[in-house]
Amino acid sequence: LVSRGWIKADIFDSQNCVISGRWKAPVRVLPVIPSMTTGELNGVPQLGNAELYFRLVNARDASAQTTAAIDPNNARLYKYPPLAAVRVNIPSDAPLSFYPSDHYTAMQLVYPDFGESVDPPPPSAETVVLHYSTP
Repeated sequence: LVSRGWIKADIFDSQNCVISGRWKAPVRVLPVIPSMTTGELNGVPQLGNAELYFRLVNARDASAQTTAAIDPNNARLYKYPPLAAVRVNIPSDAPLSFYPSDHYTAMQLVYPDFGESVDPPPPSAETVVLHYSTP
């Protein structure tokens, strides 16, 4: 087994809540650079057109989400996750109590505000989505 590419996706927001949803992430060429933020990854070339599609769900929504079929026709439901814009640079030996709360908050990764997120129900067999194009 040989590695060909890698992805990095942030799965928690600044309040440590799961960023639930249907996501896709471009597979990046080697070498793996784990220190990069997801925002910095845009500078790393994509491995062809390879993308990883994945779902993150809250435990409270698990029973509804388990009915979702794995189907390539649902690819349009997946979107790119938000990008972290700021890197956290906290010394590994520094206790969190050392930082005033406003300073510590300012150093967290910055994400769009998702508020309370609830996963949408999985698409049902009866759901029909029609796409029209206007001339």
